[in-house]
Amino acid sequence: MNRWIASSLLAGIVAAVTPVTGESQQLRSLVPARREQPPEIPREHLPPRGMCRVWIDGVPPDKQPAPTDCATAVKNKPRNARVVFGKDTKDTAEGKTEKPRKP
Repeated sequence: MNRWIASSLLAGIVAAVTPVTGESQQLRSLVPARREQPPEIPREHLPPRGMCRVWIDGVPPDKQPAPTDCATAVKNKPRNARVVFGKDTKDTAEGKTEKPRKP
């Protein structure tokens, strides 16, 4: 009698755990995979101050679209791209950046 109770209990535990494992695998497939960090944009290809550039993933830097105004860049950005905004700072000779001075 004790063996029957023990085996029934063990079968119940296995039956209870099995669906949970299956559900966790299903949930894992619903969670989006962590995306890789996009590659850095070479400094010479960054847009000038006040402009933007559509940067398409997987396209070489010399084949990227030209800088444009930010509204057009955001409007025309394809799914596999991102919009790079021009900085409101300028580089100094020491390699530091400073805010532009207002006249």
